[in-house]
Amino acid sequence: MVFGAPWWDHYLPVILHMKGCKLRLLEPSVVHLVHGERWDWNIWTTLGQKFLEAISENATDADYKARLKIARKGERSQPWWRLGQRQLAMNDSGEGINDILHRVSSMNVLFLDERASIS
Repeated sequence: MVFGAPWWDHYLPVILHMKGCKLRLLEPSVVHLVHGERWDWNIWTTLGQKFLEAISENATDADYKARLKIARKGERSQPWWRLGQRQLAMNDSGEGINDILHRVSSMNVLFLDERASIS
């Protein structure tokens, strides 16, 4: 993963959690300022696929692995499915990699939010 490029901000905290690090949200909250994109969607997709490969090989948390499997399959009953729906209008023509990546991204955010304590 490349620091500052898409997906590093998912990979780093997920892997740190799996290595036993405690995740903390700092107060005041750090915010992501709105700015022009410095990457394109092709990079997001390419690095997202690399994220899936790397996290699948290195995941040690059973709950995360189960959620990842569900997100990859697209079970609509999961809370991150609705988040992914807002990010990407799904079509009926079949699943593409971006459909999967949007669900995995939403799942990652919820997974990390559930595990982070507020400092």
